[in-house]
Amino acid sequence: MSEQQDTTTVETGNNVVEKQELKIIPAENPTKEELATIVAEVRSQMKVETVPTPTEFTFRKQKDDSGIEYKRDTLVVPLPIPTINGVLSIIEEGGKGAELLREAVTEVIKTQARSLISEDEKLNAANFPYDQLSWDFIANMPKASRKGGGIPKEIWEGFVKDYIEVMQEVTDKTLEQVTFAAKLFNAKLQPVKTNKKVLSVLEEQLGVYANAEQANLEEFAEVIEFLAEKITTFKETSESSILEAL
Repeated sequence: MSEQQDTTTVETGNNVVEKQELKIIPAENPTKEELATIVAEVRSQMKVETVPTPTEFTFRKQKDDSGIEYKRDTLVVPLPIPTINGVLSIIEEGGKGAELLREAVTEVIKTQARSLISEDEKLNAANFPYDQLSWDFIANMPKASRKGGGIPKEIWEGFVKDYIEVMQEVTDKTLEQVTFAAKLFNAKLQPVKTNKKVLSVLEEQLGVYANAEQANLEEFAEVIEFLAEKITTFKETSESSILEAL
């Protein structure tokens, strides 16, 4: 299967200048019929009841030795996700399977705790909001907020870089302006969480980025969703509720 190339061009007068070249490395994804066969095979291989769920994996842009950008196309793989009955079977059997399940649960709670700590420097063991670490509380959080604390550092760094590059290209803002906005996003909006005017401006700028053809939306979808959810939450927080919390 041959590589594909996407080129971005800009017009200057009567001339068309190639601005960027991106090689797309195709993914050998199954057809609908092939996927159905694979799903059946995967299900038969699992010890507990699962629902093989087709899941998309996206990849970051990279550069080869000649400086040309390339990117692997989205890959689809049916992951064997245990059903509720499957999870119960793992628990009943105990052993390493149950230990791994507990590790996964522990990581969810640690991620939530880490998110709370990063948002409030005054938190400690004595004043920690332990009620926000309950499984029920976490399960009922907006999905974007729940996942935000678990977004890897390298994804945030990649988003910041992409945001700065794209916004310089699609707006008339200076490098300093887009870099400052990117820093606020990277700080998960904490420095401006009570400034609704600034939040509104950042919301608008995030929308500009998200609608830009140049933006790497596949890779940074979770970051964008998380930031949009945070902006909405912060804007809906009234000043009176902030005072009550002090």
